[in-house]
Amino acid sequence: GLLLLLMVLAAVSCGGHRRELAQVERILETNPLHADSLFRTISMPKGKRAKALYAILRTQSDYKNYRDIPDDALIAHACNYYGTRKKSYHAAMAWYSRGCVLSLTDDDLGAIKSYLTARDLFPDTLNRYYVICEHNLGKQYLARHLYDEAMNMFELSFKNALTIRDDVTAAYSKYNIALLDLYERRFQKAETAFIQLASNQNLPELLRTETHLQLSTIQLHHHKTPGTP
Repeated sequence: GLLLLLMVLAAVSCGGHRRELAQVERILETNPLHADSLFRTISMPKGKRAKALYAILRTQSDYKNYRDIPDDALIAHACNYYGTRKKSYHAAMAWYSRGCVLSLTDDDLGAIKSYLTARDLFPDTLNRYYVICEHNLGKQYLARHLYDEAMNMFELSFKNALTIRDDVTAAYSKYNIALLDLYERRFQKAETAFIQLASNQNLPELLRTETHLQLSTIQLHHHKTPGTP
């Protein structure tokens, strides 16, 4: 009798956690603040599968709400649970989330390895996080001054972002492509791209500011008149 009661209570608890986590997952992309408030009502699940999903969503909630994440201890549970052998959306999201965490701790090589693992684990259907994963890989290559690898990733993320109509990731990818052109002293090409970005009415405010800053840099260093110090 007691054993049966405990089994029923455990099943009810697991079902409750699954429903709560599913609700958080549905709104995390569009309303991270609301998702974060829901997390305050959810305790850490005991089942391995629910705990792995909890780790992904908790990590993404902290990341999207700009919290400091000191290490990858929590998300490591999800990576260990899903492993690297079988493609699935949640397996990919576990490793993608680990890449996000390691990028915050300046572990560029660890982040690159995690993002590459995630990229291989995403199902074949193109989705937004796959595109962001490519973009983030480009940023990590850029941080390591691997310009050819970075350009390849940014061009892929730009193309794929346009395919799924993710205008925000497309804009950030185009910005970084132009930035690489600037680094490689392809001033005209970089300037053209930055001007196109600046004319985009839907550009995020932070990216708009950065774009105008780069245009000012080009104006100062590339278009300066003879005799300008």
